[in-house]
Amino acid sequence: MAAPAEYILTADLVNRIRAGDTDGAAELYSALSGAAMPKLSRTVDSQVVHDKFHDMVVTVLEAIQNGSLREPSRVMGFAHTVTRRGVAAHIRNNISQRRRLVQMGPLEFPTPVSESPEFATIETQRLDVLRNAVRKLRPRDREILGRFYFHEQSPQRICAEMGLTPTQFRLYKSRAVARCSKYVRSRSLRGSR
Repeated sequence: MAAPAEYILTADLVNRIRAGDTDGAAELYSALSGAAMPKLSRTVDSQVVHDKFHDMVVTVLEAIQNGSLREPSRVMGFAHTVTRRGVAAHIRNNISQRRRLVQMGPLEFPTPVSESPEFATIETQRLDVLRNAVRKLRPRDREILGRFYFHEQSPQRICAEMGLTPTQFRLYKSRAVARCSKYVRSRSLRGSR
């Protein structure tokens, strides 16, 4: 029994492509265009129809050229399968994207970390440690830090009102800050054990 002319031409076309005939690739492109484009147009987004078709043609040409297509007479069936799988992959991708969008739900802005109960507790603990550190300072050092950091007074005003030289102010302030830092570090090390 003789094979139908369509299959003979297709097998001949495949053999020509394998031999490197560029006209054969153009003929295949034309033949697949008539078979696959209508299917793609019905099932794939209009923006990507030509991209999907091109991907399908490249897949078929690669299969022909590297010998993956064992039966040249079945190239149209192979192209149909590649098209069907490409459409299925496109649909799966769209479903996956929709699921991700749907699962997001309505836009809800998260509460800032600074307003969380955990943050408030941590801040309260930090302030307690800092207050204890400041209480352990000499009254003069406590007054210098309070005026400078909390009341934001200038060094000149603090020096004038407390009878200090600028050098004394810098020295007392830096020592007080160092003592506070040492106390806070020792407290945080004890708390992490």
